[in-house]
Amino acid sequence: MSLEITNHAATRYAERIADQESLADINKYVQIHRDKIETDINTMIEHSELIYTGRVGNKEKYPVNVHLSGTWIILLDISKSKVITLYKIDFHVGEEFNKKYIELMRDKMDKHKADLEKKKQEITEQRNTYLQIVKENEMQIAEFRASIRNLEKLNEDYKEIIDTMDAECGLADLAVRQDVEALMRKI
Repeated sequence: MSLEITNHAATRYAERIADQESLADINKYVQIHRDKIETDINTMIEHSELIYTGRVGNKEKYPVNVHLSGTWIILLDISKSKVITLYKIDFHVGEEFNKKYIELMRDKMDKHKADLEKKKQEITEQRNTYLQIVKENEMQIAEFRASIRNLEKLNEDYKEIIDTMDAECGLADLAVRQDVEALMRKI
């Protein structure tokens, strides 16, 4: 699988691996050796290990895949189809120090990854419990809503009965009033 190598990654290769210093030399190197750059970076990826997927630092707006190849870090886009950049982990105190630092950081990362997995498992169990409670509450809410709708319908029906009773009373009152009016006309 051949990855797309961004121009930024190609220039970083020219600068950091091919030791080109000036911008003109870097750009010239990239133009002349584009195939070699792509081949070398793809080989680095093939022999690398994906150590992290997510946002890193303040520069990356989107999640990236972080690969480690020896003492080189390579950032790929999340779809793993494009190399964004690459750089060497180098403290300028010797390659052994760099390798030891990476080893110690890998140990630290492995511990933190184990802690993360443990925490995810704990949270998953709690989360599932809470999701079940939410589901039961939603079922109960639906039952209460159905009961409320039934009570509201029942109240509407009772109000109609009351209105009918009031209307019957009104008719009886009208009859009495008509009788009174009829009596008053005869006087």
